[in-house]
Amino acid sequence: IMLVNTYKGVPVSFPAIFLEEKPEEFIVKAYPFQSLCIDINKLTIIKSESLETPLMAFAASVDPTESVVTLSSLRYASSSAGNRKYDRVVPSEHVEVSLTPLDGSHGLLKGILNDVSSHGLGFQTWESVDLEEGAEAVFSFSLNFGEAELNFIGIKGIVRNLINDQAGSSTRIGVELLADDEQIQQLEEYINYRIKMINDELQLLMPIVLS
Repeated sequence: IMLVNTYKGVPVSFPAIFLEEKPEEFIVKAYPFQSLCIDINKLTIIKSESLETPLMAFAASVDPTESVVTLSSLRYASSSAGNRKYDRVVPSEHVEVSLTPLDGSHGLLKGILNDVSSHGLGFQTWESVDLEEGAEAVFSFSLNFGEAELNFIGIKGIVRNLINDQAGSSTRIGVELLADDEQIQQLEEYINYRIKMINDELQLLMPIVLS
């Protein structure tokens, strides 16, 4: 089987060895860095030639010293799970996002950026949210690009999903950005910059995880 996770938005995928099946869970031997990502993400996507559709499994336990992972609560994932159309990255800095609905139904909403791609973003807000999926809005945020700063003011977008956390204290808002060509180019430059930084970080972490 192949396991698929992400590290700060960058895909991480290695083969895993099936070890044992127990009632409602099973145990695998994962690649060391994969087990670390599973511990961080608390879940993984399972792919195999014998599976018509990828599976999602949650981490019941992770033994980082032996890279042994116990997975449970298996469920079917979407056929595109683990296959992203656009690269998505987590910013290194604290980025504030503001949202203003175009129809004026909601006042200014502020949150913190979770991740960004050239065609979308996700952010977390702790404010009261009175929005529906499909709502059109304008978004503003700034990204640090080395010593420069990219400012995106009033970029149009559509709210695609609203996910409340289990405690109900915050909401993750997924957005499809309707960026123009110049904005897309700027976002792609930032994303490529972040991917290089994250890959460099992975190279530094790998020997530590493997030791």
